[in-house]
Amino acid sequence: MRLVLLFVLVTFCAAVPVDAAARGPDPVLARLTWDAAGADVDLHVFGSSGAHGWYRDRAGVAGLTLSADVVGGPGEETVAGAGRAGVGFGVCWYGGTASPDGPPIDVVLTVAGAGDGRVLPTHVRLQRPGSAVVVGGADAGVPARWCRGEDVEKGPPSGPYPPSSSPPQTDLALETRFRPRLRLDSGERWRPLEAGAFLGERADGHAAHTLCSVTQPFDRHPDRCVPGSSLALSGLGVLLTHRSPTAVLDLDGDGRTTAAHDAVSPVAACRGGGLVDCDAGARAAIYARRFALGGYTVLDYWLLYRFNDAPFSSPLLRLTDNDHEGDWEGVSVGVPTGAAGAARTGFDWVAYAGHGAPPRRYLRGLLSCDGDDRPGSCAMPGADRPHVYVARGTHASYPMACRGRGGLFALPSNLQDLSASRLLGCHQTGVASRGPDGALPEGSFDGTRRWGADDDPEALRRLPSSGSFADWPGRWGLPGAVRGPAFQFANRAEASDPALRVAASAGPSTPAARGAAPGPITSCEDWLADAVAVLVCDPDRLAAAFAAGELGAPGELALAAVTAPPAAGARREAPSGATVADQRPRGWPATAT
Repeated sequence: MRLVLLFVLVTFCAAVPVDAAARGPDPVLARLTWDAAGADVDLHVFGSSGAHGWYRDRAGVAGLTLSADVVGGPGEETVAGAGRAGVGFGVCWYGGTASPDGPPIDVVLTVAGAGDGRVLPTHVRLQRPGSAVVVGGADAGVPARWCRGEDVEKGPPSGPYPPSSSPPQTDLALETRFRPRLRLDSGERWRPLEAGAFLGERADGHAAHTLCSVTQPFDRHPDRCVPGSSLALSGLGVLLTHRSPTAVLDLDGDGRTTAAHDAVSPVAACRGGGLVDCDAGARAAIYARRFALGGYTVLDYWLLYRFNDAPFSSPLLRLTDNDHEGDWEGVSVGVPTGAAGAARTGFDWVAYAGHGAPPRRYLRGLLSCDGDDRPGSCAMPGADRPHVYVARGTHASYPMACRGRGGLFALPSNLQDLSASRLLGCHQTGVASRGPDGALPEGSFDGTRRWGADDDPEALRRLPSSGSFADWPGRWGLPGAVRGPAFQFANRAEASDPALRVAASAGPSTPAARGAAPGPITSCEDWLADAVAVLVCDPDRLAAAFAAGELGAPGELALAAVTAPPAAGARREAPSGATVADQRPRGWPATAT
């Protein structure tokens, strides 16, 4: 195919008249570029006396010519010609995204300088379809309503961009108020990504990523694409039209698992200072959804990372072989809405998603909030944004910091101190189903670096519903990596019912599976997390308190020593005193034995 194309090109060039070839192409006067996947942005040019060049009249301004109309981003449009005196350039967000109501998109308009070789880039944030900006053109006549968005018939797009039932990007007040603050590890290289920008990334002028089929079943950790099965992933639209549960997003489109050191943003401006992804700006995002559960409104936050880099990962050791492309992580925040919660403000609990299920859940009084890293600072009045300590590389969420690095030479002075935390540094919790609890290594989560987009309101996006990337049924990377948020809903916050977890993870997500009304969280083990020294729990009273939204209401707990006849040959003593950290809902008995 390359030989044929080369022959055609040479033949065409040979047929061009000498004078035309010598003259060369007209210089590019303005170049519009945007990265938002599926977004249809148009470049316009305005001349004197109302002359207007646009996609329906590309030569509307004498001497200037618009390039062909690009109807889905990432894209580029240009204006070329011999001169630009008094000419103005317009940028119009026509539409065409998967979610017409948002979020905003960023574009760059680069205009040639006044004959001195300079270029003048203008960075513009467009809020919604119909938003527009004009650059230059002091002498140009700009017609009224020149940018009208999708209320003007434009004709069918050249590529498929299915509609989405995503709710409008409005009414995020509650999600904004309780939005977690990320505490990243000092050695963390990756940052949370905006899904559309990630899917539409380009490298060397081509789509950076592909979709493919894998060479073996997912449970065998496939690390290769089937030769010839790759499809260029030019944006969100391509992903949404290939909804096969056997599809895999192949990072970098190289047909194999990308190594951690190669999992970097193709955008040079995003790299540097130890980072491989943008720490802020339009490429950074945290997604949120909300749902009712018992006496609570659950605010469910999701984060997309480029790569999961597990410590000590090795294909020879299946328990620690956890490197993969694409990584969805996050937390859930429970805000009381029942009758008991109406008199209180703030959240009651946070569920931290990590390795294994269910998530680790904590009451507010044990957590830190709003820049105060002391445990328990969330109990202060007005403390609304809980901290999330993100594990280096794996991006699992934890309620407190861990600075252990570990290593084979970190031997204790006392053999009784020999532990997984000493040898392996930080360790995973809540993973008893995969091995001895606490024996698997974890990346450090020292929490010393704050996310650059933590306080950017534009970075908070509503997680779209059905027909979007959230419920795309394929895998988000090799080898056999995670699936999207819709397939993790039950594991995250909705219930600890194994049947519901199976329904959510078996095959393509369906509205019935996602919309099932799960029962309240009734497992006491869900609350016996790594920061809890003692848990006193009655499952029935726990269920009642959860249904009423009373988990954060004050209560009382007393410990009493119990005297019992010692067993034969044994000796029992009651402790003279104890310091207890506990989690308890209102309504538990005053005395526990």
